[in-house]
Amino acid sequence: MAKVRATDMANPADGKQFNDFFEAFCHHYGCAPGDFEKAAFFKAVPALRLPLVWVLFHITPDLFDIDLDIIEELGKTRTRDEFSGVLDEFHNAMRVNRSAAKTRFGMRMQGGRLMEIREQLDHLIVPLPSRRKNSAPPQNPPAPAAATDPGKSAATTSAPTRAAMVPTESRALMLRKTRQTHAAVTGGTPLAQALADNGLEEAQFLDLLAGESAANPGFGWLRDQLLRAKRLEAAEAEVARLNRAIADQSREIAELRERLARPA
Repeated sequence: MAKVRATDMANPADGKQFNDFFEAFCHHYGCAPGDFEKAAFFKAVPALRLPLVWVLFHITPDLFDIDLDIIEELGKTRTRDEFSGVLDEFHNAMRVNRSAAKTRFGMRMQGGRLMEIREQLDHLIVPLPSRRKNSAPPQNPPAPAAATDPGKSAATTSAPTRAAMVPTESRALMLRKTRQTHAAVTGGTPLAQALADNGLEEAQFLDLLAGESAANPGFGWLRDQLLRAKRLEAAEAEVARLNRAIADQSREIAELRERLARPA
């Protein structure tokens, strides 16, 4: 796919249109496909912050991993609604990632600037016709595909739109949250605090650890430890319940013996 896009970028033509933000951006700004994330990032950084951000980007590139992950997801979007949805994800990620350089000093890209770029490229982005057929609301309630057009394949009539396929949180962002939570917990932060800091639920975190354990054995180890701790906690709660039940029964037996020992 990269070779096809590189050819497109090398031979631009007036009036050319593209399927997503990635292709339109590379065509309009003349950047190589492999440079898309970096080029879009620097165009979305405020001009006054650009020199310092450029230095930070090359000294501590990990600081901007979330920004680049979001740009990668933005590149896949085809409509304004999809683009706005991914930007919402970016703002949520910024609330979780409370880096002083990014929040207090504004050393990050601006979602508003990215939206401006998307608006400028709107005339270049025309999704494939097969993805636009169902964009307008139907005039009548939809009928089963077999009744309206027996010859049309189910894949064509029920193909999901890209908006349905774009997750609320990208896999890259969720992996980053998993890594941050894993690092915090293994570093001694209480699990509840680490989960709250990264916006995760315990069950969700356990599922993420399980999904990435093959690539990162440390994730599998932590998941086993957390599950073991949950089982131990449940066992301790059951032991405490049984102890209370035994104490109640012992008290009832003592009271019964006392009543029987009283003279009639």
